[in-house]
Amino acid sequence: MKLKLNDSEALLLDIIKKNLFDTPIDVSAYNREEIDWGGVFREACRHNVLPIVLHNINDLIAEFNIPEEKVEKWRITTYNQIAFNEKLMFYQNRVVEILDKAHIPYAVLKGSSLSACYPRPDLRILQDIDLLLKPSDFGQALSILCEHGFNRRIIGKHFHEVLEKDDIVVEPHYSVSYIDKSNTGGRIRDFFEDALERTERETVGAYSFEVLSVAHQAVALLLHMERHIAENKLDLRRICDWAMFVYRKTTNEIWVSQIEPELIRCGLNKFAMLITKICVIFLGLSSEHCSWAEGADSNLCKKLFIIIYKNYSISSKQPSFIVLCALRFRREFPRLSKIPILIPLGCIFIQLRYLYEMSTGKRAKISVLKTVHEAVQISHIFSKLKLYKAGY
Repeated sequence: MKLKLNDSEALLLDIIKKNLFDTPIDVSAYNREEIDWGGVFREACRHNVLPIVLHNINDLIAEFNIPEEKVEKWRITTYNQIAFNEKLMFYQNRVVEILDKAHIPYAVLKGSSLSACYPRPDLRILQDIDLLLKPSDFGQALSILCEHGFNRRIIGKHFHEVLEKDDIVVEPHYSVSYIDKSNTGGRIRDFFEDALERTERETVGAYSFEVLSVAHQAVALLLHMERHIAENKLDLRRICDWAMFVYRKTTNEIWVSQIEPELIRCGLNKFAMLITKICVIFLGLSSEHCSWAEGADSNLCKKLFIIIYKNYSISSKQPSFIVLCALRFRREFPRLSKIPILIPLGCIFIQLRYLYEMSTGKRAKISVLKTVHEAVQISHIFSKLKLYKAGY
């Protein structure tokens, strides 16, 4: 894997910087005649940031002389997404009203709770409605929502269920993410024990709902990002979410006094620093707003970001989760992974299973040598994250 962005990828990031933080684009850095606008918009669509990229598109057309025909279909895609966002918000409001009427405490996770941090909340792509519930209220909440026409689509996932109505998906969670049974996992579970007793009210447009406190939201987002890195599902949208969350919801004082101590206890502080500095380097987040992240290794940040970006963007062709097979084994077989000697065997099993699925046509074919080379690169970088090691 080449740890370098091409011109289309770099331009995509510059456009996001402009539309999130009003960072001017250096037009002279690009050859207007050679820009692959189709590639830029496809990457934006793949990474779920197309509406953000098309914000102020007329200014971009004027600066780069973009032919209108290269923009038209992407405008339509964006309009459709904004309409879906509004539909989802309407249904979320209905779900919130149902839970409030039943006196069931909840918090909206991700999604609209992060839209509120954006300059234009309607441009943050929404996909489903994630709700955190108390385990003791979980069964009652599912029953009530089913009584109101929501149907259970998937039963018994690791930490949430899935309901659906009129193409709107609701995911009630009894845990913010998968949390293992290690000592660090125990500290994380303890931290979230009173999360629904400390919620805050958020408003997006005409809709109002409960969200996690800033400290709980920070930990929840980091857990979510870590899980998606392991599954190669961390897109630019989620990194933008973190940038906007840090910018809108925190200050240096709030971070140091309320958030950092919990991250250190949970072994997520170094990861938070790296992801935040990635937002400074690639997305235009002001370093003055997050001076606590200045100590993060810039070179490591660049390598980590490009691995995240490339792995997500090529996931349909090169199933790069194989290079993270140790993480995959730990997630799929948490009890077995506690026995160190089984981890290498588990990695072999994951790879053999993939080769079998590849031979039967269920998976895309890959270059084994290329994958091994990527594995060495990624394993080296991931070993530096110190994930879930208390004190980091």
